Amino acid sequence: MSSTPDRFDSAAQHLGVDKDHLTAIGIVSLGWVSAEFDMQYALWTMLGLDQKVGELITNMIANVSRTELLRNAAMVHFQDADFLSEVDDICAFFNAIRVERNNLSHALPPEGDKTATLTKRHVTGKATGAVKSKIIQSDVEHCFEIFADMQTFRKCVAPMALNVKSALSHGNQPKTLMGHAVTSRHIIHMRSRLDFLRKRQSSP
Repeated sequence: MSSTPDRFDSAAQHLGVDKDHLTAIGIVSLGWVSAEFDMQYALWTMLGLDQKVGELITNMIANVSRTELLRNAAMVHFQDADFLSEVDDICAFFNAIRVERNNLSHALPPEGDKTATLTKRHVTGKATGAVKSKIIQSDVEHCFEIFADMQTFRKCVAPMALNVKSALSHGNQPKTLMGHAVTSRHIIHMRSRLDFLRKRQSSP
């Protein structure tokens, strides 16, 4: 049986990326699973559902719809403008990370080229016969940048969910993340990264 390092080398060679890049892409993939779970947990909490029942609903809903449902449920339950703004930004940040992760996960390196350039190809519209290519500049640092954004998201969405759970149980408005020394740093950093990702993703 081949040793683990040999199998990594073989897989990287077969896929056309170097081993460190391949490992980093795997880290992004697993990090995304954790971020998705935290988003679902926040939605279950906002809807007043436990995990067993909540999963029956959220497992049938795509990520974009999950964020829209979370926004809508927040507006039904609460009126605090600062809190609703935080929910909106957290959802937007999740979607921006989703775009980054999808670009990375659905891209392929050029044949025989182990550089940092990946190419994503997709159909531009229904029944148009057109295929559009997008160049994704990705290296190990880019992968860890995406992973760091996922960790920032989790540091914002988890305390937000706890604040919602407490507010619903006591019948009051939830605390904002900006109202706490630690979480305020996370939300400020998240908003800065959200602005950056919006600009990058809006560029042609």
